[in-house]
Amino acid sequence: MGNGFGIAWGAFGNRIKGKHVKGSSLWYEISTILSFIFFIPVAFVNALLFDLFKKPLITLQTQEASA
Repeated sequence: MGNGFGIAWGAFGNRIKGKHVKGSSLWYEISTILSFIFFIPVAFVNALLFDLFKKPLITLQTQEASA
């Protein structure tokens, strides 16, 4: 996610400086940057719920268990 936001942020910064990035549009840049407003609270609530129910965010299996 960080890389995706960074690409849009960099392209938007270049656009402000007058250096348009080929293959990017103003709509893509603004919508990606503003989606941060939605994703961060959702991720925060998700992390709180996993912590509340003591569930791990990710479960890793050993090679022996997956064979």
